[in-house]
Amino acid sequence: MTAVGWTGQPVRRVEDAELLTGAGRYLDDIRLPGMLHLAVVRSPVAHALLGGIDTAAAAASPGVRLVLTGADVAGLSRLPVASDSGAQVFGPAVPILASERVRFAGEPVAVVVAESRAAAVDAAELVDVEYQELPAVTDPAAALAGQVVLHGDATDNVMFRWHQASGDVDAAFASAAAIVRADLELPRLAAAPLEPRGCLAAYDAAGDYLTVHASAQDPHRPRRQLAAVFGRTPESIRVIVPNVGGSFGSKSMLAPEAFATVLAALRLGRPVKWVETRSENFLAAYQGRGLRADCELAVAADGRFLALCARLTSDVGAYLYPVSPVPAVHAGTLATGCYDIPAASVEVTGVATNKVPTGPYRGAGRPEGAFIAERLADLTAAELGLDRAEIRRRNLIGPDAMPYRTAVGTTIDSGDFPRLLDRALELLDYDAALAEQRQARDRGEIYGVGMSVFLEPGGMGLWESAAVSVRPGGQVVAAVGSTAHGQGHQTAFAQLLADELGVPPAAIEIRAGDTATVPVGLGTFGSRSAITGGSALILAARELKATAIKLASERSGVPPAELAWRQGKIHGAGPPIDPPELSVTAGELSASAVFRLEQPVYSSGAYAAIVSIDASTGVLRVDRLVAAHDAGKVLNPLIAEGQVTGGTLQGFGEAVSEQVSYDADGQLLTGSFLSYGILSATEAPVLQSEFVEVPSPLNPLGVRGVGETGATGVPAVIASAVTDALSPLGVRHLDPPYTPEVLHAAVAVT
Repeated sequence: MTAVGWTGQPVRRVEDAELLTGAGRYLDDIRLPGMLHLAVVRSPVAHALLGGIDTAAAAASPGVRLVLTGADVAGLSRLPVASDSGAQVFGPAVPILASERVRFAGEPVAVVVAESRAAAVDAAELVDVEYQELPAVTDPAAALAGQVVLHGDATDNVMFRWHQASGDVDAAFASAAAIVRADLELPRLAAAPLEPRGCLAAYDAAGDYLTVHASAQDPHRPRRQLAAVFGRTPESIRVIVPNVGGSFGSKSMLAPEAFATVLAALRLGRPVKWVETRSENFLAAYQGRGLRADCELAVAADGRFLALCARLTSDVGAYLYPVSPVPAVHAGTLATGCYDIPAASVEVTGVATNKVPTGPYRGAGRPEGAFIAERLADLTAAELGLDRAEIRRRNLIGPDAMPYRTAVGTTIDSGDFPRLLDRALELLDYDAALAEQRQARDRGEIYGVGMSVFLEPGGMGLWESAAVSVRPGGQVVAAVGSTAHGQGHQTAFAQLLADELGVPPAAIEIRAGDTATVPVGLGTFGSRSAITGGSALILAARELKATAIKLASERSGVPPAELAWRQGKIHGAGPPIDPPELSVTAGELSASAVFRLEQPVYSSGAYAAIVSIDASTGVLRVDRLVAAHDAGKVLNPLIAEGQVTGGTLQGFGEAVSEQVSYDADGQLLTGSFLSYGILSATEAPVLQSEFVEVPSPLNPLGVRGVGETGATGVPAVIASAVTDALSPLGVRHLDPPYTPEVLHAAVAVT
């Protein structure tokens, strides 16, 4: 391969070798001299007043150096709940350690720091806590009724509200030929990353400098969080993110236990490490989804969608993390889907329950919004006796309407939704699938065909920074605020810069994950890294070339207009100038840039599926699953396809097996992989997919996000296929997960 034309090529990921050979360095691999270990005392009950906490026996236990309770963190600030979601926030932020009352089983009550992990765990068992149990509320509807109020200074359990409306909704419903109603629910989910959460804090008292290693999605957001809680300047804190064993959104915020770890390190002057167990991760790491939607769609006689009215209730748990309102608000903004709906009124209410708090999980509102829009499309087709593909074609926003302002206040920059649907149905061979369905039903088989079209806003946060430099030896070093935890940045970003600078990717080093060595940024979340981080790198590289040409002009006397950067060198009338020569003359040749978006960039896609259900067992089989994705310009098809495949498996798990469950007392029933239905590779459906490239006009690369497309589109397509399969039995709608028990019961009832 030549030194140009790297972008768009399926280059194998260079970062995988060290991970596959065990050379990766994860948080728990890090050892510091004098390091102590922290264990957490967690509430065994979901709701109780805290009485006395006797720490004497634990403090006297061998090897114990410190015990902290809620009283010890009373002077620290809580993380503020972000206001940029547009929601009105009423509920309190998550505390570091409980004081006065516990509100979910697993809530941290105290921490013990000891010379070894074993000593800390043993001593934690000796902390004697008095709990005066209170009634628990685990159902959002019951929580709204307010018989049990979680926070004593509140009159109800409403944690936040959001509402958006436009158009004449009342008139649309009054004139509608049909009103389609649906009550929908998506269960809570556990992110279940391969590596649980953790951090390692060390404090240099002489320099008043705090260093924190964290399993996180980026370094700068944790640094800002630490500065806010401890009242320190960001410059006095260094955050380092080593290799990260997955996150899926669950490490976008530092855990309360991490702040307790940092406090312990500050108190003791020795490094302190906390790494949670898998059981703790299920019990206390924030969860995703948990949404109910009460929806009405006004429809004209010809099947056109006239107006949407939706009331969404988000089960947000006992407290709010800084970004807890975001997923539910995103769901509200995406409830109209890819459809031209001229009027809408969407309300979102976040409700407190005695469960662990919720936050962003892969998709963060996108799957919920797609589920609402696509279920309504299917139900409308059934109501009017129309083909489900036809009802979508009549209502999809066309490419000529872009940019399109939705009735819920968002602007879709570009896309071709009809093309995506048509391509997905072509891949499925939709007409043949319907013919086979008729034959299968004649044989008494339960056979369904489904489809979904979806949106995925990316680039959230709307800015990112980068810096690019050329070392005297010729190595290009690029530092970017976006931090990889499985996305393949080292490979894809090097491809981008290789084309921009005309050097091979092997000559480029990508740096991220350390506040001491990378520019201030926002990090990796919400399908944003290629859009914002990649664009920032390109802008920095272009600034670097402009600087180099200026220096070369000063050195050679040739006007800048007569010089050009080609193939990694500066060309003019004389011999080419190698940039490293300029770096020796002028110091390190470097440039930095910040890329800013005016609005999110929207990805889109369409899935189609064929499923069958065994009537005797309820076992669901996916016979075909196909997809067409518009991720804009695809930087590396191999990496992009990997993101789609991984997201598809997660979305499929959400659809067929995954659900976090609690009993009426707020006790977690799905606290391990034995009870939580995470899928293995052997249960993954075979996916046939392709990319339909419609470049975005909002960034210099033309890229869109791809990290959450699979998780967004798959639950809706499986729901579409399952309900179609069950429709001859009179089933209008069924909420996921579609476990064998659920499907067998649905078949048995009919």
